[in-house]
Amino acid sequence: MDLGEIASNRLREADDLLTRGATYSGFVRLGEVLKFVDGQTTGEIRDSWRETILQKAGRADLRTICDEARSAAGRMFRMVSTAGAYDAYEIVLLLTIRIELESAEALLAALSQAADLVPSTVDDDLRALRADRQNKKAYQTALSMLRRNWGFPLESEWLGGLDLG
Repeated sequence: MDLGEIASNRLREADDLLTRGATYSGFVRLGEVLKFVDGQTTGEIRDSWRETILQKAGRADLRTICDEARSAAGRMFRMVSTAGAYDAYEIVLLLTIRIELESAEALLAALSQAADLVPSTVDDDLRALRADRQNKKAYQTALSMLRRNWGFPLESEWLGGLDLG
């Protein structure tokens, strides 16, 4: 599968979600495509993709997006602030929320709608969780599950690079 096909498939998924009223989820997928395009293409190709993505994203209700993102960030904050031992499924949930927020923030920034959705203390807590010996095995298992099931290549501090093969 070539880069254009990969991005096109995810863009169709985003369109479908937006059409069905899953605004935040569709917006996140657009953010994933934006990050992918910015990292994997240059020049006119990148500019063309960005224009398409930003045009689709500009039609979304940004207030709703930010409200849903802040709600997700709050849920993540409550989970990660409890500290202690986590199982792999809890870590999958935390990382999924964080990566989705990262994609939403990237797209909001591209739309000149800077939004600090995730307090830095949450990221610090996630880094501590990742470094904690008692969570090491669960974290590695969670990464493996995410890499196997995300279905789209992306770059994130929380995962490193994902590939499809």
